[in-house]
Amino acid sequence: MKKLEFVNDPDKTGDESVVVSDKKRRKLDIFPKLICLLIAIVVWLWMVNLNDTEATETKLLKIEYIGVQSAESGNVMFYGMDKTEVTVTIKGSNRDLKKYTDSEYHAVVDVSSFTPSNIVAGEKITLPITIQTPEKSSLSVSDSNELNVSMYVDTYMVKEVPFDAMVDKNNDDTNTYEKIVSIEGNNGKGNVITIAGPSKIVSLISHARYNINSDLLLTQDGVGFEDSKDFDGSVNEFPLTFLNEHYHIVNGTDGMIEYSTEGIDVSVNVTAHKEIAVKVHLNVEGYTAHYNPSTIKIAGKPSALVGITEYPIVLDSPNEVLLPIALLDGWNADDIWIESTEPAIRITFSSDSDNKQ
Repeated sequence: MKKLEFVNDPDKTGDESVVVSDKKRRKLDIFPKLICLLIAIVVWLWMVNLNDTEATETKLLKIEYIGVQSAESGNVMFYGMDKTEVTVTIKGSNRDLKKYTDSEYHAVVDVSSFTPSNIVAGEKITLPITIQTPEKSSLSVSDSNELNVSMYVDTYMVKEVPFDAMVDKNNDDTNTYEKIVSIEGNNGKGNVITIAGPSKIVSLISHARYNINSDLLLTQDGVGFEDSKDFDGSVNEFPLTFLNEHYHIVNGTDGMIEYSTEGIDVSVNVTAHKEIAVKVHLNVEGYTAHYNPSTIKIAGKPSALVGITEYPIVLDSPNEVLLPIALLDGWNADDIWIESTEPAIRITFSSDSDNKQ
């Protein structure tokens, strides 16, 4: 009898029992695969169910303002916002919370409805913050930290005010102060400057001042003061102080007032003041000089007064004399001048022998 040849009969024996045993083995091998497939389906169903469960997530969103350009084109401005960000709790499915990024959430405040006719200048208002979540998602706001923002609304005002400069005496040297502060340039406008900002604040301003810190006038070694110094408003913007009609500081102007010192030059000429002792030198021995006043006051450029410590007077005889107070030889009238109010120094002498008696 001819033996059968089967594909799964490696020994070519033609034995049918070999083929039957192999079929049984293949049936047994499929069960572990079915169990693994079943487990995978269960895990997948669990994951799907987990992604669909509701969850929450806290987000910090930057507040966005819409309609600002429209309002500003109508001469309306907003300032003094009490917050720039808002914290919200978003609820929805795990799937959607993981799907969307923070950039797809928006905290929006609409200011487009404000016009000069429906506002009170400088009024504090409170507006709602609308939270926008991604469209076609299960997400919504669950909780928030005060869904509103407070701010001031006003009209935009522009005007010109007088402008000057002064030197702050922030140093311990009370014998030195400014003599002349002059303003030049300013594009032909003279001593005025244009300011702009909220009408409630700008309307209070009647004067603008550049306060120059006296430390800026010190020499490089920090020992004395420069004779003069120039400040260019085109190179460094002058920090201005704004004053009312009574020359009191107007509060609330920090960061609120727009201005430019472009083209303005400020020059400071410094004057030093000294009180020096009168010293009488008599070319005759045996006498003591008595004089009134015993000191005189002088002023001038700081560099010119360096080294001057006394007012020397030289006499050849012990006769009483009334000597006019005047500039000494070597003192340039453009650099040094007399500030004493007494017109002259009265000098008398006494004999040393009389003093001993």
